[in-house]
Amino acid sequence: GEGGRGRGGGGGGGGGGVMHEYKSADPSKQMSARDMATRGAEHHPTEITRGGGGAAAAPPSASETAGGSGPDGKDPDGIYRGHTSTRNKFLAGPLKAPTFVRTTCRFDYQPDICKDYKDTGFCGFGDTCIYLHDRGDTMAGWQIEQQYEEKKKREAERKEREMQRFLDESNRGDAGGQSDDADDGEEGKKSANDDGIPFACHLCRGPFRDPVVTSCGHYFCQGCILDRVRGTSAADGGDSTCPICSKDTHGVFNAPTKLETKKRKAVGRGGTWEDFLEASKRNKGKK
Repeated sequence: GEGGRGRGGGGGGGGGGVMHEYKSADPSKQMSARDMATRGAEHHPTEITRGGGGAAAAPPSASETAGGSGPDGKDPDGIYRGHTSTRNKFLAGPLKAPTFVRTTCRFDYQPDICKDYKDTGFCGFGDTCIYLHDRGDTMAGWQIEQQYEEKKKREAERKEREMQRFLDESNRGDAGGQSDDADDGEEGKKSANDDGIPFACHLCRGPFRDPVVTSCGHYFCQGCILDRVRGTSAADGGDSTCPICSKDTHGVFNAPTKLETKKRKAVGRGGTWEDFLEASKRNKGKK
C-alpha cells in the first residue's frame, strides 16, 4: 500500500516523491523533422537545380516532388500511386520571387504617432486608438493662406523696388556703361545714355521704328535688323550676327521692355519714338 502511494498508484516498492513520465512505445509516432517543418527545413537543391550550366533548369515533375526516385514516378517502396497521389508540397522548395512585383519598404521612425490622424485629421479608432493623435506642427487653412499672401506681397514689393531703382538710374544716369559708338558726335548716329540704352537705331541712324533687342542686349529697328539677317537682295547673303558686337543672334529678337519703360518715363505713354529721340538729345545736352 505504501509503495503504491509513493509511485502515484503505479505499484511496486516504496519511494520518496511522486514522478510522472509519459512515453510512447510506438517509434513511428515520434516527432520527425518533416512534421516540424517550421523548425527544421528540408532542402533538395539537386532536384530543383539539376542540369547546371547557364540554361534554366526544368521544374521538378509531380512524381519527383512526391519523393519518387525516377521518371517513372514510383515511390521509394516501388509502388506507383498515380498523379493524384498525396505528396509533400514542402519538398518543392522555396518559390522564386516574381519579376513583376517590387516591394517597397518604409521605415517608420515615429511609431507612436497616429499617421491617419496626422495626415487627414480623422482616425477610425477614435479615442480607443493606442497611438498619439497630434497635429501640432500642421498649419490650419487660414495660416497657409496668410503665409501665401505674405510671400506674394514680398515678391510684389521686390519687383516694385527693382523697377523703381531702374527708373531712378535711368534718370540720374548712374548705371554707367557707354556703347561702342558713344564717341561718335555725328547727328542721328546711335548713341547711348549712361544706362547703356540707346535712343536711336545703329543701322538707320534715326529714331526707332518697332524696335527689338538681341540676345546680346543691343537695340535696332525691326525692319533694319531683319533686312540685315535676310539680305537686302537675292545676291546678298543673310548675316545673323549682331552689327555691334558680331555675336550670332541666331535670328532671335525680343521685345525691348527696358527701352519701352525708358520711353514711357521720358515722354509718357502717348509719346512717339521721335519725341523720345529729341528728349534724349536735350537731356544729353544738359549734362
